[in-house]
Amino acid sequence: MFETIKFAKLSNSNYNDWKSDMQAHLGEHGLWRLVCGKEPIPSKADLVEDWETKAIKAASKIYLAVGQDQKVHIREFLEDPVAMWKKLESVHVSKKPGARFNAYDDLFTISKKEDETLMDLSTRVTEAMAKIKNLLPAKFTVDKLDKELEAMSLIRALPADYKHLTSALMLLPELDKDTVLELFKAEELQRTKEEQSVQRAAAAAASFVPRGKGQGRGGYGYRGSGGHANMICFNFVGFVQLLYF
Repeated sequence: MFETIKFAKLSNSNYNDWKSDMQAHLGEHGLWRLVCGKEPIPSKADLVEDWETKAIKAASKIYLAVGQDQKVHIREFLEDPVAMWKKLESVHVSKKPGARFNAYDDLFTISKKEDETLMDLSTRVTEAMAKIKNLLPAKFTVDKLDKELEAMSLIRALPADYKHLTSALMLLPELDKDTVLELFKAEELQRTKEEQSVQRAAAAAASFVPRGKGQGRGGYGYRGSGGHANMICFNFVGFVQLLYF
């Protein structure tokens, strides 16, 4: 008899809830230890067939518990529930610092809604914290957390006109204060160069003499020393104007 699952199938937006429900469902049928890797294939040949039967059953349950748009990720693992489970996690959970930054930001910006009870508020905080824990790598230490929080504080302090820098930092595989400061230095150097370029362009524009005010023929001239104007081709002046403005 076909068994209907009692929870929502996996979609692009419900992985955390689905993961908990699916783990409980597999545990109910004695399959979770196999899926999480705690029950590896037995070394005794006479036990292998039963293990493989359980593995196929577990993989089938997982496959039938995901939405149609999610099946593309796991079709190649129909007899390997361990690989199937890991693949779904890799698709839906980014364990890069950027993902944790957003999760921490969500946590620290939670505030009580007008019609919300204190217990409901507590539940939302707990859910946000669970999301953060789900994003932590296996060997994440308190020392790494301290470094990330320091770096995240620097990033969070950036104003809107630094959003390109914020986006670049969010893509880094590792995030600490030293890395952020190196990129800060590069950003300030680039901004200084751009400012100098604008100043040179403004100085060049200020040196142009309008028609009739120069002392030679042609449309525009550069002011020279002693009140004389060095003649310059009108087309070239137009080119310079297009280049800088």
